[in-house]
Amino acid sequence: MSLGARNSRIFALEKIIATSSTTLLSMASHLPKAEEPERVFSGKGRWNQVHSVLEAKNLMNHLFNQVFETDLPITGNETETGEELRT
Repeated sequence: MSLGARNSRIFALEKIIATSSTTLLSMASHLPKAEEPERVFSGKGRWNQVHSVLEAKNLMNHLFNQVFETDLPITGNETETGEELRT
């Protein structure tokens, strides 16, 4: 894959992450009200695995990085990391 295509792919993934972060923040503001009836019946919330929006964002970043690395295997002397490609 060419450097231009790789940079385009990185830019697209960063845009997806930014959009997802905004969506997560919006959803997080609605969670307490949506979970209230469930707490009444079960005594606990559904989202007890992810404790904060930041934790969810970090998890999404990790998943996107894993997908990117799986989709674009580095071969030969291409040893750049995602951070090096962004600069």
